[in-house]
Order: sequence, then C-alpha cells, then structure tokens
Amino acid sequence: MNKAERFFSNKYGAIIAALVATFLWGSAFPFIKISYNDLNIEANEIGEQILFAGYRFFIAALIIIIVFQVVMKKNMTLKQTTIKPLIRLGLFQTFLQYILFYIGLSYSTGVQGSIIAGTTSFFQILFAHFMYKNEKINLKKTIGLCIGFTGVIFVNLTKGNMQLTFGVGEWLLLFSTATSAFGNLLARNTSAK
Repeated sequence: MNKAERFFSNKYGAIIAALVATFLWGSAFPFIKISYNDLNIEANEIGEQILFAGYRFFIAALIIIIVFQVVMKKNMTLKQTTIKPLIRLGLFQTFLQYILFYIGLSYSTGVQGSIIAGTTSFFQILFAHFMYKNEKINLKKTIGLCIGFTGVIFVNLTKGNMQLTFGVGEWLLLFSTATSAFGNLLARNTSAK
C-alpha cells in the first residue's frame, strides 16, 4: 500500500481530505465573485469569464501534473480506449458545467449560487432513475426531492414581498448543476471501466 492509499484509508486522513475538498469547493463561489470584481469582469463579458475560467483550469492541471510527476512519482499515460469516454465526461462534467457556472455566477450572488449548487444531488437521483435499474425513485425519494426543491425555492424568495428572484443567473446555475449531476453519473460508469 502506497502513502496515498494509507492516508485516504486512515480515518483522520479521510476527514482531512474531506475538509480540504469542502473548503476548496466552497471557496470557489466567493473567489470567483471577488475575482470578477477585482478584474472588472462584468456580467455581459462572457469571453472574459471563460478566459478567467481557463486560467483557473490550466493552473489546476499544472498542479495535478506536478503532484503526479514529482510527489507521487507516477507517469500519466492516456490509453486509446479512454479517449472517447474522457471527451464525453469532460464535455458534461467540465466544459458545459463550468461555462454555465461561470456565466450564471456573474448574474447571481455567491450565496444563491452555492445554494443552487446543492441541488446537484437532486438531479443525480432523477438521472439515476433513468440510467440504472436498481436506482428507481420511490415514495421516500419523491418526498425528499420535493422537500429539497421547496427549500431551494424558499431560500431564493426575497424578504418581505414573497417574490421569486430566480433570474437568468439562477437558471444557468441550475442547468450547471444538472450537467454536473449527469457528469457525475458518467464518471461512475467511466471509472468502473
């Protein structure tokens, strides 16, 4: 067993990894909003938003390569049979998800964006119903989905006059979470092979 396997199989290693992942994912919303403000990127400047996302993903890719090559001392190879599944996975779980996410977040608040991002699990349950025979939606899941979506709606109500503040940004973020959920299920299928 190598160092990484020992770390993640250890209870404390798993807790630390979960906390770091939660911090990094949760910090994306305020980081992007603050960066848009500091870089003077407006909601209608889609090209600049995509370029900014590209910089972030390029840096992330460099970090992954460094970790694999230097820290873990492993070579990354791409097999011919994995190219097509990786392109399909990348289309949904990265490209579409983050195009919708970055543009949607520019029209929404970071708080609403993070709340809407929580609906990914609802979409996963819905998509899994159609993709897997053993993941059918039953009465308990239906009740849970209804309660969850009701919570998202109530959180997005403005204070006082009970009007929905679900605009273009929120819809784009919702579509982003749907593509993320579908991508997660594709990742489940792809990683099994």
